[in-house]
Amino acid sequence: MTTMATEPASGPDAPPPASASPPPPTGARPRRSLVARQTLFVGFLVALTAAALTTAGYLYVGEMVTEQIDARLSAIADDRQAFLLTAMNREGDRLAMVAGRSRLRMLLDPRARSAAGDERALVDIQGVLDDVLEAARDVRALRLEDPEGRALATSGPPEAAAAIPAGAAFGDGRRGVMPAPEEASRAAVFAADVPSRSGPPLGRLLALVDLSRIDAELSDPRWLGKTGEVLIGVPEGDSVRFLFPPRERPEQIRFPLSRTGPMKEAFAGRAGLTRSPDRFGRETLAAYRPLGYSDWGVVVKIDATEAYAPVRRLRRLMTSIGGTILLAGLAASYVLARRLARPILRLSEAAEAVADGRLDTPIAVTSGDEVGVLESSFARMTEQLARSHADLEARIRARTADLESVRDLLDAFFRISTSQADSQALDRTFDSVLAFCSRLGYDLAMISLVDREAGVIRGARGAGTMGAIVDETVRPLDGPDVLARVARENRVEIVPDSTVDPTCDHEAVARAGFRGQIVLPMAGGEEALGTLQVAVRDVLDPARVDLRPLETLAGHAGRTLARSQQVREVRRLNEVLDRRAGELARSEAALRDQTSVLRSVLASMSEGVVVADSEGRLPVMNPAARRLLDLPPGDAGRDEFWKQTSALYPIGGREPFHPDDLPLQRARRGETTEGAEIMLGHPSLQRGRRLLVDSRPLLDDAGAVRGGVAVFQDVTARRRAELRLAVEYAAARVLAESESLPEAAPRILQALGERLEWDLGVLWRVDPSAGRARCLTLWRAPGSGGAAVDEAVRAGAFGPGESLAGRVWADRKPAWIADLASGAGGCELCLALVDDGLRSAFGAPVTLRGDCIGVLGFFSRDDRPEDPDLLDMTAILGAQIGQFQDRCQMHARVVQSEKLASLGMLSASVAHEINNPLAYVSSNLAVLDRDVRALLEILACYEPGLDALAAARPELADEVRRLDEEWDLAYIKENLGKVLDSTRQGARRVADIVHNLRGFARGDRGAAGPGSVDLQESISAALEMIRGRLDRRGIAVERRGDSVPPVAASPTQLNQVFLNLLVNAMQAIDAAQRERGRILIETALLGDEVRVEIRDDGCGMAPDVLAQIFDPFFTTKSAGEGTGLGLSISHGIVLDQGGRIEVESAPGEGSCFRVVLPVARKPAE
Repeated sequence: MTTMATEPASGPDAPPPASASPPPPTGARPRRSLVARQTLFVGFLVALTAAALTTAGYLYVGEMVTEQIDARLSAIADDRQAFLLTAMNREGDRLAMVAGRSRLRMLLDPRARSAAGDERALVDIQGVLDDVLEAARDVRALRLEDPEGRALATSGPPEAAAAIPAGAAFGDGRRGVMPAPEEASRAAVFAADVPSRSGPPLGRLLALVDLSRIDAELSDPRWLGKTGEVLIGVPEGDSVRFLFPPRERPEQIRFPLSRTGPMKEAFAGRAGLTRSPDRFGRETLAAYRPLGYSDWGVVVKIDATEAYAPVRRLRRLMTSIGGTILLAGLAASYVLARRLARPILRLSEAAEAVADGRLDTPIAVTSGDEVGVLESSFARMTEQLARSHADLEARIRARTADLESVRDLLDAFFRISTSQADSQALDRTFDSVLAFCSRLGYDLAMISLVDREAGVIRGARGAGTMGAIVDETVRPLDGPDVLARVARENRVEIVPDSTVDPTCDHEAVARAGFRGQIVLPMAGGEEALGTLQVAVRDVLDPARVDLRPLETLAGHAGRTLARSQQVREVRRLNEVLDRRAGELARSEAALRDQTSVLRSVLASMSEGVVVADSEGRLPVMNPAARRLLDLPPGDAGRDEFWKQTSALYPIGGREPFHPDDLPLQRARRGETTEGAEIMLGHPSLQRGRRLLVDSRPLLDDAGAVRGGVAVFQDVTARRRAELRLAVEYAAARVLAESESLPEAAPRILQALGERLEWDLGVLWRVDPSAGRARCLTLWRAPGSGGAAVDEAVRAGAFGPGESLAGRVWADRKPAWIADLASGAGGCELCLALVDDGLRSAFGAPVTLRGDCIGVLGFFSRDDRPEDPDLLDMTAILGAQIGQFQDRCQMHARVVQSEKLASLGMLSASVAHEINNPLAYVSSNLAVLDRDVRALLEILACYEPGLDALAAARPELADEVRRLDEEWDLAYIKENLGKVLDSTRQGARRVADIVHNLRGFARGDRGAAGPGSVDLQESISAALEMIRGRLDRRGIAVERRGDSVPPVAASPTQLNQVFLNLLVNAMQAIDAAQRERGRILIETALLGDEVRVEIRDDGCGMAPDVLAQIFDPFFTTKSAGEGTGLGLSISHGIVLDQGGRIEVESAPGEGSCFRVVLPVARKPAE
């Protein structure tokens, strides 16, 4: 209640006028601050110390880093030198083994050649060379020479054979190597003598060997960064020729020796490290080593700029450390200075507070020095002033106490005098309410009133058959009945079928003959004063019920009840006022303030009240009306507002109201308006405000219209809440009807954007492995354009903290950007959106089990202030989307599990059918091996008797020799064991495949949870399943890494994961159309986790594809070639086992899938 204004006090106790003495001067800051001077002095000392320490640390640590860089480059040079020597020696050893074959020595034996004929011997030699070339790896051509250097036979393409120099000198010894001519790139010629049993060599075998694999290993960029390279050079006169094309300008392989200083030192047989210009004049750091083959040399170099980049980073780090120390010192000195000056400033502030009249300001004595003495004296002075002021205030309060009590009585009197509610008017109001319910289609209705003194709710008036149960309707307020619950909880209750609802009186329901009912509270404030109960004879559908007219009706009835109770209270107060009329007559000043009291009542109302007279003037407009209509204080513009309708719009219309259609103007014409809603400021609910208006005409005693009154309230928040409920319902329905997130996301964005009037909606998906958030889908309001901006949104990718999506992802909570231009923060996408006309935005996270898996973002072309309710709603919607995504993934796993169960049964059947004949094959192979060995032993016994046979039976001996030469018995005896070994190996491989098929089919039956799995066995089983396809495609599989401990996982599910990843790598290599692909499998132990990397050199993946590879049903293959479930199922399996999958990929560079699993715990002893 507003306090009444009082006249200025006068008399002997009144204070002197304000003009009697000038106001005290306010405090001023000193011109030269002690805080600033002390801060600068200490800051100078800290800066000097930080500079000295930073410089000394940089010089010392920089020298250490430089030495480590030089040592690392020297170690790489030693490693490359050792690798090259090992590789060259291995190739030489392999050629020497070929040259030492017994068949080749036999064919080169002059006696054998003369006996069989030169032509036949040369044909056999040619066949041997062809077999060697076909079996040998990396050998381009072979050439066999006699001891005089004449070519006996060559094998391989003519251009490759021509690259082998004739009669080349390889130095002394049985083996040698020399570089191939320039036209044979990445190749070298190896030579080996064909030894005889005794005596000089029978010839020389030369091979042109492809060194591309050696070159690939030497030029691995992981060792030397972006600019480093390994150069293998051979001297040729005054120039040097590189055996392998260099990394930069590979077409230039020959340079003058004067431009390659490190290589020249290597040719001289010296090893070292130097910093000098390279062949292109750039400053490089180079390590050189002699190779040991003739004058060959190896140089490992890297640009000096890249090599010493850590030193430069160290300099920047030391500079930043020094700056940090300086800032910390300044802050500490500032805090110390402030602490010293704080008591003086506190005393100054207290003095200013006392000067402003705040005499109760406490003054604490914080020290015992001179400042403390001054604080103590000042505190005693202010305490004395406060006591004097308190005595004066007590006398003033005593004089105004009587006026306060009179004011309360006048307030009650005003309510009585302005209320027209009595018992008859209340009955008429109830009849009007029931009649209006009938017009709404509810012929059965009843009004019940709360009697809180008796603790019950009683029926007051009914319509239709419910009138028969009015007198019998008495329900305890604390009971379970629906009437009591609505009155107690002050909320609407819809009962679809009262005959089965346990909170309804079934006997009364049967008597009245209704089923569906709606019970609304009639509230005049925070408590319900009664209930409005409407019913229908059939079952009620809550989705088809419009509660707005019923709520408005119940609200008016509740206010009428409240006014009726106020009338009774006012009447009681009138009796009290009559008894105190004599006292009020003596208070003329209070009576003169009656008008201001009445205005205070209007000022205390939350609803706006406007009264218009017959001439259109507005004599009454309470503060609530001004606040709701955004009118300035005073009378300016008040009378013209309802005539200027540019800011008032009908619901659903885009054109302003016509002046004659406004509720207040209609009331001036004698019309009554109840529950009319209009828009203020803008026709949109998001930019304007919605007002609920009731207007009635003002009548004189003769019934003539003399004006109108309008009462209105702001229902914008209520309508916005209803709109948000509609959005939540639409989103829930979309999620219930959709099967995947890509299907549901556009409809959800459209539902929220259209209903809440946003122009652009985006759903970003978070990819934790790549550390980026990318657009999954977007929605744009029709007619808003911006196709180029849409493409930019789809192509954009953001890390945590970047743009709107990154901020929401990093904070895991909604964010609102009221001004997109100022909140862009340098983001290119935000600037593009601003250029497209978008001005405000908000985002909410899509969460699943506490993790952010996506971001919802909406943008508007209007300036939209922050709406906390909207942020809360979208946060809940984000959680629902996350749960929907989780359900989709679980469904996909169930479907895949059912498919795997069927496949397992088929695999078990096939394995059984194969295993039976395989047993016969294995058994027969053992018998065949035994018989072959016996046969060879018998032949060995027969061979010494050939001479005796020739003497006794020459024709039989000739037949034996003929068969020996025809079938090449020596070759058969030499290779028969190998044939049997390869056959046994094939049988074992088939057995392994059958065993793995059984393992895949067996599953984890009987296992209570994850067991202990050997990763190496699981990988081997998966490889064996696709070994045939890998061999047919020429894909090499390399396995690295030490042995690792078992992991805690399901064996069958882990086999499925590795099989899916290996098949995916094989398909990526096929897509890249490589002739010889490569898959690298590497295992490593990292603390209590085991990491498995499967890396391929396939086609790789673009960022937009990488962001969706784990989504169910996502595939880049054409229809019918893939389900899109393999990687999704693998991802789910690894997560279920407590692990994780990480992916690295780039287009054209291959992919790397990294599986991390926990180590299995050892069982307790």
